[in-house]
Amino acid sequence: MALEDVLGVNARNFSYIRACNPREVIRLVDNKLKTKRVLKNAGLPVPETYKVFRRPEQVRKFDFKSLPNSFVVKPNSGFGGKGILVVFGRTKRGFLRSDGGDITEEQLKLHILNILEGTYSLSGLPDVAYIEERIKPDRTLKRLAYRGLPDIRVIVFRLVPIMAMLRLPTVESRGRANLHEGAIGVGIDLGSGVTLDGFRNGKRYKVLPRSKTKLRGKKIKFWEEILLLASEAQAAAGGDFLGVDIALTERGPLILELNARPGLSIQNVNKAGLRERLERLKKIGIERPEKGVKLGKELFRVYRGYLGEEERPVIGLVEVVEFFGKKHRIKTLAKIDTGAYSCSLDFSIAKQMGLEELVDKSRELHRAFREKDKVKIEKLQREIKKFPEVIRFKKVRSSLGKEVRPLIKVKLRIAGKLIKAKAHLSNRRHLKYPVILGRLTARDFIVDPLKYTSRLRPFAVKSLDEVRAFFALYPRRIIGLSVNAVRRAGPEKFLNKYLVAALRKNTEDLLLGKEGLNIFSVAANTSKKSKIEKMQWNSKTVVASKEFKSFLESLHSPTAWMVYAPSEKIKKVATEFGAKVLAVSPQLFERLDNKVFLRKVASKLNLPAPSSKLLSSPADWNRKKGKLTFPVVVQELSGMGGRGSRMVKNKEELVKILAKEEKWPLLVSEKKEGVPLSIEGCVLKKDVFYLPPQIQVVDQEELVGKNTFGRFCGHDFNSSLIPEEIQKICFEYVEKIGEVLRREGFKGLFSLDCIWAPDGKVYLIELNPRLTGTLPVQLWIQLAHKQIPLLAWHLMGFLKASYSVNQKRIQTQYLRPRRGAHLVLHYLGRKPAYVTKGLKAGVYFFNGRKLIYRRADHNFSKLAKDEIIITDGVPAKGTYLKPGFTLCRIITKNSVLDKSLKCLNPWARQLVKILRAKVEL
Repeated sequence: MALEDVLGVNARNFSYIRACNPREVIRLVDNKLKTKRVLKNAGLPVPETYKVFRRPEQVRKFDFKSLPNSFVVKPNSGFGGKGILVVFGRTKRGFLRSDGGDITEEQLKLHILNILEGTYSLSGLPDVAYIEERIKPDRTLKRLAYRGLPDIRVIVFRLVPIMAMLRLPTVESRGRANLHEGAIGVGIDLGSGVTLDGFRNGKRYKVLPRSKTKLRGKKIKFWEEILLLASEAQAAAGGDFLGVDIALTERGPLILELNARPGLSIQNVNKAGLRERLERLKKIGIERPEKGVKLGKELFRVYRGYLGEEERPVIGLVEVVEFFGKKHRIKTLAKIDTGAYSCSLDFSIAKQMGLEELVDKSRELHRAFREKDKVKIEKLQREIKKFPEVIRFKKVRSSLGKEVRPLIKVKLRIAGKLIKAKAHLSNRRHLKYPVILGRLTARDFIVDPLKYTSRLRPFAVKSLDEVRAFFALYPRRIIGLSVNAVRRAGPEKFLNKYLVAALRKNTEDLLLGKEGLNIFSVAANTSKKSKIEKMQWNSKTVVASKEFKSFLESLHSPTAWMVYAPSEKIKKVATEFGAKVLAVSPQLFERLDNKVFLRKVASKLNLPAPSSKLLSSPADWNRKKGKLTFPVVVQELSGMGGRGSRMVKNKEELVKILAKEEKWPLLVSEKKEGVPLSIEGCVLKKDVFYLPPQIQVVDQEELVGKNTFGRFCGHDFNSSLIPEEIQKICFEYVEKIGEVLRREGFKGLFSLDCIWAPDGKVYLIELNPRLTGTLPVQLWIQLAHKQIPLLAWHLMGFLKASYSVNQKRIQTQYLRPRRGAHLVLHYLGRKPAYVTKGLKAGVYFFNGRKLIYRRADHNFSKLAKDEIIITDGVPAKGTYLKPGFTLCRIITKNSVLDKSLKCLNPWARQLVKILRAKVEL
């Protein structure tokens, strides 16, 4: 270590502490309680505080028997570890100190009173005392420390960790981790987290005093998380030069405290100078803690050629595994179980791999073993041994009971690594994971339990596989709420144990169930079906039903609800059952859903929107009509699917409407002619993802009847129909509106409705800060293109998943050309009706003349050119229909619009006509 590289006390104080840390930051860091509050608000882990003492009478009145057996007493403005009293347990006389001595309750009170007097205060002024939990160190470090808590000091400069050391309590330090009291400091290589030599009082140590335990070469667990935690703590506090003390506990890294004046002995411990490292970073600007950690590890690495655990691929407790079969590759979720020795494979996976005959024989062997039929067992074993994949048999005792399992050879890929392994065939149909990978397979990887669940290690989302693994570990069962099950279908492709709770029972439910969707139907679980049919058809009716509440109680597991739009009624029931609603608060939703909000935003951003006036009474029209010309659009401030919107052709008609109107206020806007567009977006923590604009199908007489205005009845997703220059305008709108929504506190899915006018302008019409009717089809199209659905980001945002993503790469995928369409047919009768002859749900062939049923599935990706899917409440015999409500939904890969982009093309019109003719009421 060169002398010029060493940082001295004066240089530290004047060049870094005073220059880099504003006074308010130093005041914050010197106040430990405020620091804990700031760190906790930033989502960083800190020890729990049991009690705060500000006045002597609080000490005298406090019942110390209410405290846990072990705790720590600290001064709020202490320094150098002075005034800290660690209590390990209780004794007959009082409490057991960390050095093995006793302390009575009166002596404990006296110590706290001394703290309040300022005996240990940094400034000598009266202080505040507090009691917090005693941290239990991780086992790997506990063996190196004498009694007390070992910790890791990390020096951070402008979000970059520049030096670190492990501080080990000793007999001489009486269980404290402070170097000046006799603790041993151990250097740590920033790049790998491997320990170097120890140092104390000018002397170097290869092993611990009074022990033969080596200090060098120990790998610190969760090293990257520790560095990231230190960098994020500095970002939360606001200073540029801080010391961060972190404890590695049984439950992971935990921040103990921050230090605005970190000691300089760390240079002796690491045999490296701080000055040289600080100078290298003076001209480098780092914006994110993740980048700071990456830079620090690379710049200040000691072991350049270190081939430790970090060089091995890191996997979580659940991973997506790809098995190589005879003809196909099968992807499935696998649980990594280091308690198991070998692998276990479900029969269904082996069957998909092309081992049908082997699976059938194995099932027979399983039954024969249960029946104790020795003759049959021997016969089946001889037959099974002939299969080239089979190695041998093994008797196994597991949670499934005793059984004989064939051990077979398999080829699989996990974390990008190709592996030849051995797996037992078994029936895991009723278990959560179809595959278990034991330690024999996992030995070539680092198994990190925090990979997908820790906020400290954001998992890199590159494909749907990472999303599947995250949701597999999420403790709550996610439930989609809807009127019909198909409207929340699709997430089961990437959500583990996903469930839909629907109001109605439909013909397509059986098909969806066969394809892996679990469905609970209120109508199917009640004897009062006619009463259910006559209720309001929305998610609020679902959650309010006794059947749904009984179903929730039977689950015996916490749930999270995916809802169309948030409401106080849904929130109230969710609170009652401890469920989490995956949507913004009802108050925020109402504010953003108000049509006036978008008008104000458009005005501020200078984006084109129709001229409009807000009327609070009929008399307002004469005062506010201004330059509005007829026709105009009269809208309620909140309304979905075009309901509550009316077009008015002249002044006389408007006056009549206003005179009869009961819902105030109203928004009156000039009507813009053109092609209706909508754009789907999703607000993330730092980005806004969006899809290409799609053409809205509205007010089609064949679909919703006559005399409607603004009624949604489908979309045409074909990108080729919209010119590139119009698409670019839409992208600009969704990016800008998305940023505004983020600042308002919104996150998740939203959509923008626009009008593409004949003059080439695109006018903003409406903002929908919620899920929309396009959701299932949009999701199926994205899955067919092997994209991460926007819905996945929506859910991860509300589940507070910690992830990192290459925004440009993912967004580029989203803007690739796509095709497809869906049409929603409505019942056009004026009175409720029952279906006397219905339809089958599934895939149909339609060539423009004939409609022929082909197969029972909902697989959009396998649709041929002349095939369509008919779903969403398909009318079966005995089905009850309400006027204006959905009859069914048509999904196709073809375009459904003519050249004007405003009307259905002949193919679509003929299809709708034939469909209606097939349903008899």
